[in-house]
Formats: sequence, structure tokens, C-alpha cells
Amino acid sequence: TGDELNLIKKNDPTKFEYKQIPVIEIDGFTLPQAKSINMYLSKKYNLYGDNDKEGALIQSIFDSYEDFWVKFRNIVFPLNKYEEENKLKFKKNFFEVEAEKYLKIYERRLINNGKKFMVGTRFSSADIWVACIMHNLFKHPLRKSEYEPLIIKHTPFLNEFVDKIIFNELKWHYSKSNPNSFNEKYIV
Repeated sequence: TGDELNLIKKNDPTKFEYKQIPVIEIDGFTLPQAKSINMYLSKKYNLYGDNDKEGALIQSIFDSYEDFWVKFRNIVFPLNKYEEENKLKFKKNFFEVEAEKYLKIYERRLINNGKKFMVGTRFSSADIWVACIMHNLFKHPLRKSEYEPLIIKHTPFLNEFVDKIIFNELKWHYSKSNPNSFNEKYIV
């Protein structure tokens, strides 16, 4: 909870040197920042590809989220009066231009890689990343009815890929029986 997080931050500020989450701690090793965490866990669990080229392609997928998120964030989480007042304009642009552009990049990568994995010839953190991000943006229960048609219409192979990963490889993560899962209304 927020209270628990604030207590940890207060009692051990070195674990939250950037004063924000995410932060992981594994065997006494504390690591902040999402990209660093992604890379560390990907390498630790052999999900970072089979060579440097695959690792770089996986990293490029992690990095692409920043560009995509900027186009989406101000629709769902406006940070100021300007964004709040222009939310409908941003949403129109997202629906008519940005969503298709970014979705097609991911689908093109998937198709060019044989439609089975985002990178390489085996399951990697790129598959996890794309499935989770696409699910959270386009298939999240709070947005699904409005946003999911975008991914279905513009990128049918990507849509199938996301569902396959969510309902197979990540089934436990999104299941109601997972005690660390989101509130039940967010679970598939």
C-alpha cells in the first residue's frame, strides 16, 4: 500500500534514491528504474536473447514504450490544466494517428520474425513486455470496450499474439488466484 511504501522510503531512503517506484530488491541487491530492472531480470533469467543483436532489439522494444506512452498518457492521466482541457484533441490524435503508427511497428516486427516471437527464436522479455503493455493500454477492463478495437482493426496478428501470451505464459500473473495480482476488476 501507499502507507507501507512511504514507511519504507522514510526508514531506508537508499532503497528509493530516485524517490519513486519501481525498485526491486533481490538477495540484498537494490535496483531502481524500470529499464535497468527489465535488463537485469532479462539477463538473470535468460530472456535477453541469444546474442548481442537480439539483446539490442529487445532493448529497443523496452525503449519504444517511452515514445508510445507520451502519446497515450495525457489522455488517461492528464497532468495539468492544459492537458485536461485538450484531452479530447489528444485522444482524437491518438485514435486517428498515433495508435496505428506504433501498433504497426510492433506488428511488423512480429511478422518479420515469423509471428511466433517478437525477437529471436524463443520466448524473451520482449514478448512479456509487448504483451503486458498492449494489454494494459488496449485491453485493460477500464478501457477495453473503447481501445481494444484499435489493436484488433490495425494489427490482428499483434492482437492474437498479446492474447496468446496473456492467457498462456502470463496466465498466473493475470489470474484471480495470484495473491499479487491487481484488484479483481483488472484481471482477465
